[in-house]
Amino acid sequence: MMRRLDRRSKAAVDDAAHHLGVAIDHLVKLGAGAPEKLRSALEGMASAEGQPRAVRQEARNLLAKALGRQDPLLLKRGVLVARKMEAAFRDAVPHADPQLVDNIVSELEDLWELGQRLDKEIKKLFGMRFPRDQALLADLLRGILVRHLEMGAYHIRSLTREIPELLRILHQSPHANGGRSRNSK
Repeated sequence: MMRRLDRRSKAAVDDAAHHLGVAIDHLVKLGAGAPEKLRSALEGMASAEGQPRAVRQEARNLLAKALGRQDPLLLKRGVLVARKMEAAFRDAVPHADPQLVDNIVSELEDLWELGQRLDKEIKKLFGMRFPRDQALLADLLRGILVRHLEMGAYHIRSLTREIPELLRILHQSPHANGGRSRNSK
């Protein structure tokens, strides 16, 4: 028999479900297959022999929760945004390292997606009635803190390392400064 999760454990499970959802988003964007295929593969892992039945059930619940948070329209729009950004960067800086461009596009697309999700969560606030929904507000604020602020800070830190390198390459481009290289006289 499983016991009920305390508040701290429930928050940890919610965070794990969110991070698993982010991982699944990235796998789908990389062409790893539809979420249904990933779900069946991950459920197979969750039902591995040797694990207690309760543990396997919790793993399946976690997967279902993470996969249930996926927004197929947002995924498609995110892929489109990433492709357009990649094309723009490749046109602007064709001689840049493709891995550098991919890293920047990935981080920017993740920030864009965080913004889209934050917009949806803020709209939930407008439908709340207080004092009845104070617990929902607390959950919403905790989610914003973990999912949006901490994840956003992570992506921004990554971009602060990557963007200066792309800017350096851009300024050395023959197209910079009206067709002349900054180093030419």
